[in-house]
Amino acid sequence: MKVAYVFLFFTPLLTSVAHSQDQRFYQQDTYGNIRYEQPGFRMQKDGRIIESDKYGNKQYGKQQYQIKGEKIYQLDHIGRIDYGKPKYSTEKSGRIIEVDKCGNKQFHKPQYQIKNGKAVPVDPYGNYMPNKPSYIVQ
Repeated sequence: MKVAYVFLFFTPLLTSVAHSQDQRFYQQDTYGNIRYEQPGFRMQKDGRIIESDKYGNKQYGKQQYQIKGEKIYQLDHIGRIDYGKPKYSTEKSGRIIEVDKCGNKQFHKPQYQIKNGKAVPVDPYGNYMPNKPSYIVQ
């Protein structure tokens, strides 16, 4: 699974956090070690999410995302929201689920649950999946 796709599920955690600079996100392994050698992400003040390399340089040529309300949208190559692509929705319980272009929740796709400031992978029944990586912000 692409890191960019998985990362989307973590971004709603910061939608209510005021920050003065870009927030950086990193992948964690199953033991809790931060994987700095993996691509990370940066969330700008305006809610735009851009992949970054291991040195922190923004990768503008990669897929970008925009947080708007409680939804996360994919952007096209110009930076406009692409409503024809899947988006991601947050539930009140903290679960994040992919939604297709018709508004149907895709329960068979990867899901994440926000717990203790981390995004942890869960199965369609809400059970924690320890063999999948989690995500943390620094």
